[in-house]
Amino acid sequence: MERETGQQRRKWANVRNEHGLDILTRADYTAVSLRQALTTP
Repeated sequence: MERETGQQRRKWANVRNEHGLDILTRADYTAVSLRQALTTP
């Protein structure tokens, strides 16, 4: 039982890391796009 919950926790941590990176990448891209839009006359 304990081993199973440990595996589940690890699996969720991996999913969270993947989505976190995806969100960070999108946020970075959005920030760059906004900065370009604001600095372009």
